[in-house]
Amino acid sequence: MDPVRRTQIHEAAHAVAGWLEGLKVENVALKTPETGAPGVLLSGPGMDVIERNLAMACAALAGPLAVAIAEDYSPAFLSEQDVSKKDVKMAGTCVGEAFKASLFLYDDSELDWGRLSKARIKTMLCQHWGTVKAVAAALRAPPYELTGEEVTEIIEKAEGIKK
Repeated sequence: MDPVRRTQIHEAAHAVAGWLEGLKVENVALKTPETGAPGVLLSGPGMDVIERNLAMACAALAGPLAVAIAEDYSPAFLSEQDVSKKDVKMAGTCVGEAFKASLFLYDDSELDWGRLSKARIKTMLCQHWGTVKAVAAALRAPPYELTGEEVTEIIEKAEGIKK
């Protein structure tokens, strides 16, 4: 797969997984103005700190798993080149923040750590693969960036959600 298509799928998967996890997609870009690197901006208004961080970790892990699905190889064989350090750092930070908050707010039986499993995220992506592809396709046209409203509109259309 060419590197641009790979990046489109990767970033689209972050956005779609975040949306499915209840996060608000603020922006998706193949080149962010701040760094020139690809990125997705997600937020969790109204979510408690644990829910928001677990959702963010799930979204962070979805990008590399989507590339594995698109390239038709098993996520069990992901290499270090397939997983960006930024994604791993983000997921780790989010899990750490969720765990830290859980020490004071919940007992462990109330937390669903299984939602971060590779199998669950892969299944979620496969079930919504058409939506990932729709967002990725929209990133093919200049300016190679989508607003949160545009992403939400694409996702709702692909998911058959009528307003």
